[in-house]
Amino acid sequence: MPLPENGIHYIPAEGVYAVFEVKPDLKGSVDGLSYIEYAGNKIESVRRLKRTSTSIVDRGTSYPPRPLTKIIGGILTSTNTYAKTKTIENHIGKLKGLKGIDMGCAVDYGAFFVEHNGEEDTKITDPMQRIISYYEDRSQEKIEFSKADVSLVSFFFQLMRYLQQSIGTVAAIDLNEYAQAINFDIDQQI
Repeated sequence: MPLPENGIHYIPAEGVYAVFEVKPDLKGSVDGLSYIEYAGNKIESVRRLKRTSTSIVDRGTSYPPRPLTKIIGGILTSTNTYAKTKTIENHIGKLKGLKGIDMGCAVDYGAFFVEHNGEEDTKITDPMQRIISYYEDRSQEKIEFSKADVSLVSFFFQLMRYLQQSIGTVAAIDLNEYAQAINFDIDQQI
């Protein structure tokens, strides 16, 4: 739920499941960056945001803080005017670390998802460091494209698969950290 303040709607970073850059075409540029590279920069800016995690009570049972979830990153366009799929793959392949794209869709060309190699290092105890390490250490294996005539439904199925099987419910927000930013103490004796 957005939090309005002075006409601006804020969304806590913990509530972000995905970030998609929307452009008219996969081919194109803004400020000297290809649209795909520009999307990677936007994705990185969201993935880099500080997120918190705290314990939570579910059906009367207290559970420890869960690890931070991945944030899906992608690009959405209505068209693709690149002549070759390999060109798209090369642009996406250049995006490393937090800039990496997970999926996308060019409606008249096809949806795609990027297969990555890599696992979270469960020995890292700092939640932010653990998730950053995951993105920095993973590598791109291949990109799978759907047929153009099923691009939207393919994109939808892949997005739902990520949300259901890879992310699930995001971590509980540590409201104490937010309250400290405004010099407010939350009742800890609840």
